[in-house]
Amino acid sequence: MSLYEVLLFFHILAAAIWVGGSFALQVRAERAVRAWDHVAIQSVNADAEFLGIRVFFPASMVVLAAGIWLVIETSFGWTEPFVVVGLGIFVLSAITGMAFFSPETTKLKELIPAQGLDAPEVKARIKRITMMSRIDVTLLVIAIFFMATKPGA
Repeated sequence: MSLYEVLLFFHILAAAIWVGGSFALQVRAERAVRAWDHVAIQSVNADAEFLGIRVFFPASMVVLAAGIWLVIETSFGWTEPFVVVGLGIFVLSAITGMAFFSPETTKLKELIPAQGLDAPEVKARIKRITMMSRIDVTLLVIAIFFMATKPGA
């Protein structure tokens, strides 16, 4: 097995964990919100916080490290469209995670016991988190498309 194959395996595995986990969490959140199941919504919020820190962040770091190493080890350059798009989406998703998802889930965890799940501010935050999560998962799927098809390469 070559170094390229090992790096590619870990790059794909980490991406599958990150994107698949995000997609599954999105489906779970959608079911909880549609039913307006208070226990399920709080559980999804707690899981989002836990998974973000302990699963999605480490997986995204493996995706980044293996991806950078793959570019170094291959003839692909930093200006290849799939590399630029992949890195761009990675940066955007990382910023969104740190600047939006982390503080929003933390704030939501504080607001729900204080105001209740039916409070207008809580509902608005849940709606924003749900919309941003859908956008984030969509961008990650676009990154996978670019990695798989390598347009311009």
